[in-house]
Amino acid sequence: MRDCPALNWIELTETGDLSNLLKEDGKATIPQLEQAHDKIKDELFEKFGFPEDLSDYLEELRQIELFRCEWILSDNDSIRKQKEMWMEIHENKANAIIGEGSKFDVEDSVIAVEKYLNRAINLEEISIYKFRSYLRSLSNGKKNN
Repeated sequence: MRDCPALNWIELTETGDLSNLLKEDGKATIPQLEQAHDKIKDELFEKFGFPEDLSDYLEELRQIELFRCEWILSDNDSIRKQKEMWMEIHENKANAIIGEGSKFDVEDSVIAVEKYLNRAINLEEISIYKFRSYLRSLSNGKKNN
């Protein structure tokens, strides 16, 4: 959490693509990506707390991505149809959690933090930890530069 760029986490939450957790070499197994996702999510929960509905939403996105990976790896049409069905089920669950057609608006959070700090932030360089700390300070009304 301290060295993962906030941009990667934001892209993960928006797309559900676990590859956003990869380091430079881009090589990892699905279990390694799941483990990295769970570790960061747990650290965020421990340190900052997290709305339960966001946790549920992220889990649905993770499930969609896992079924998508299994779909890509399979050459059996019946298995691919089954994976498509499961992806659709999890997409419907994710949409039900956040409301049809809405998204967690990360852009608003970034703008609020930048306005609060009175400077631009680079989401490729700032860690998840630091970004969440700024959001927390913002909601508490205190400034920590």
